[in-house]
Amino acid sequence: YEFLILEWLTLQNPLLKFSPQRPPLPGQEYPGLGLGKKVVDVFVYLARLIQKDGLLAFPAYFHNALLFTRYFQFLNPEKQGEVLAVRKSLSEIPFKHLAWMVHLNCLREEDGRSYEWRAEEQIYPLNKSLKEYLENRAYRQKVKQVLNNRHFTIDWDCYERRVDELIAGKRDGPR
Repeated sequence: YEFLILEWLTLQNPLLKFSPQRPPLPGQEYPGLGLGKKVVDVFVYLARLIQKDGLLAFPAYFHNALLFTRYFQFLNPEKQGEVLAVRKSLSEIPFKHLAWMVHLNCLREEDGRSYEWRAEEQIYPLNKSLKEYLENRAYRQKVKQVLNNRHFTIDWDCYERRVDELIAGKRDGPR
């Protein structure tokens, strides 16, 4: 398959400052532009124009992967299920806090092991066979199996300690 590959994309406004109401997400230097959907639409158009089979992204941060799941799916159904299981397990946690919990390594697997984010490829399929792969029964069943069998909790002591350390070192951390 041939993809239009999104290696790195920064959608930030260097003229804005973070505030307590709008703190940064991991990796952000400036507030976002809120143009994610429009940018995906532009890249889909470009990929079709140059006859690619889809878009491929490699989200460096967990929160990027979670945001991308609106449009993209992981090639690996286990990874798709994992990201959805994290969100499902912690659905009551606001997105920005969950992003920092994962980034600061304060999420725990059901057995107590630390959850560590490892990026994998996500795709937006434009080609029929890629769409069929992501929609096929085996893929969907594997996603569902992982989603139903993986559970996560928060190590609140870890989170509070690491947030305090972050705020002491940088005044623009999560709040």
